[in-house]
Amino acid sequence: MDQTQQRLFLIGCLVLFCGRVGAARHLASRDLLLIEYPVGNAPLNRTIFVSEEEASRNARIPLSDLPHVGTEFSPDQIHVTLWSETSVLVSWATGEGRVGPVGNAPKAYDPSMVPSLVRYGTSKYFLDTIVYGDDKATRMDVKKSVCAKTVYSYEYNILSGAIDGEPSVYQSPILHHVVVDGLNPGQTYYYKVGSLSYGWSDTLELKMPKNQYPISVGVWADTSMTHNTTQLRDALIDYEPDMILVAGDFCYADKFLGNGTAKKGAYKKEADQFTSYQPYWDSYGRFLQPLVSKIPVLAVSGNHELESLTLRNNLTNLSFNSRFPMPRDVDIVNVAANNAPLYWDQSLFPGQTAFVPPEVSNSVVTNNTYFSVDIGPLHVVGLNTYVPYGNGSEMYKWFVKDMTSLDRETTHWIIVMFHAPYYSTFVEHYKEVQLMQKYFEPLFFEYQVDFVFHGHAHGYDRSPPVFNFKPNSCGPVYATVGGGGVDLDIEYVDILRPDNPKPAKFCTNISYWDPAVYQPNYEPEPFLNTETPFCFETQAPWSNFRAQGYAFGMLDILNATHAEWKINWLQNSGTMAYADRVVFAKNPQNGCNDKVIMGVDPAPNSDAKPIPLNAP
Repeated sequence: MDQTQQRLFLIGCLVLFCGRVGAARHLASRDLLLIEYPVGNAPLNRTIFVSEEEASRNARIPLSDLPHVGTEFSPDQIHVTLWSETSVLVSWATGEGRVGPVGNAPKAYDPSMVPSLVRYGTSKYFLDTIVYGDDKATRMDVKKSVCAKTVYSYEYNILSGAIDGEPSVYQSPILHHVVVDGLNPGQTYYYKVGSLSYGWSDTLELKMPKNQYPISVGVWADTSMTHNTTQLRDALIDYEPDMILVAGDFCYADKFLGNGTAKKGAYKKEADQFTSYQPYWDSYGRFLQPLVSKIPVLAVSGNHELESLTLRNNLTNLSFNSRFPMPRDVDIVNVAANNAPLYWDQSLFPGQTAFVPPEVSNSVVTNNTYFSVDIGPLHVVGLNTYVPYGNGSEMYKWFVKDMTSLDRETTHWIIVMFHAPYYSTFVEHYKEVQLMQKYFEPLFFEYQVDFVFHGHAHGYDRSPPVFNFKPNSCGPVYATVGGGGVDLDIEYVDILRPDNPKPAKFCTNISYWDPAVYQPNYEPEPFLNTETPFCFETQAPWSNFRAQGYAFGMLDILNATHAEWKINWLQNSGTMAYADRVVFAKNPQNGCNDKVIMGVDPAPNSDAKPIPLNAP
């Protein structure tokens, strides 16, 4: 029996087994078991290396390759956000983003001058429903909608990228957002956006996610806009998942000064989130359109979306929130920036980011930073690693309320995503968010979250079901999927190179551990959890499979008890292949007793020895 036949046989067995278990069983307490596909004698715990030369083949696509096409107000940058099981937010831009010197700054568009309309139907040739995203809809055959329309500007000082010897100013296009509701799960729709006055987009195709098994979820992060990103984007289009989760770091506009000059030096040392070149957001919107105009997305902000505005009291996330509002409240499209001075200690900028005292910061309600969506038996949650997360914070209280509202008789699977990883063995960003992990990991364990996805570290690292840095079948599976197209991280904590097996310096001397300045804690100094092991001599127990490479993940939820996870890896030949492929099975009959991981050693990497800190 070859590997393809083995796979088909295994899937068939899983479906038969799960049919016997049934979907109605209470799943709030369960073992989450790992079944590995039969792949010969390959060990479960694997490490894939790439050379530095291979990792550097990642040229950014020039902005000139992605120009605005058509008249000035022709719609482009079209994307669709999953708003609920029966609705989507359709977003697009009209007009062009412009940059100029402050003495001759481009004028802001008047959003009211361009209408926001969506025409759609189930036939490509008969778009029989019109949705008007403004308050001016008077015709009886036009639906009014929850909507938003906005423009924004970024202004920089003369040291942040001068134009003609003056500070630079960016003015955005008009950004339209219209909720289209009353849609049928699993139905294919055709739509176009625009207006009679200024023109329509081409007719586009959108398939609503199914609300029944199987459900397919693409997972992507740290994408940038490179030739590798292009191949991953096209592979996602070909795969046709029901939805795509993007765990932060989109176009990396903050790698540039306000005049488009590339920055130099390390991001985390120079606190580069204080400047950006906003036209990259416009080109990125056009770059993503072939994918996200046809497959709905859900997204969270990463550190490269912070883009703190120094001249506006360090507001953050203005561009991300204006372009990618998420559905915390389905009756409101919130495009407001985050008022970071209410929760970040401004006196520490730019050398370090810390929250103001929790009695102040924890009460701040931030914009567009956390949300949840139900899709049949699946519940998806987005969180944020850069806003207050303590156990009295608004995000913490919201998450507890969200979890306690679920009926696990009908909600069989929970996915959580955020940007910075709790579990990763890459040197870059190692244990950067330990304090947030201290607060939230017990909640993930208590409420039986199944999968946690993140990026930030530019590579792939998947855990077994884990809790408190030990394999535990009652805990979630954590997967870092940060090789979405940007430059790779190619150093593991325990092994710098295959021929140089020695741990990172900070594994023996904590003074070398230097988390990024933009990661806030409740104290000015980085938080180190001394109650958990810090480093191991070999691959840590919380790492089953890791790879240095460009990839996205795919989670196929087969039924109430089984889900297949695979990482789609871009090979050096330019073709896609699976680098990691496993099935996770719930065993609700056993409850949650931390018993076994099916078919493999119950303690992966159990021979890994902790390294004592500050060892000679």
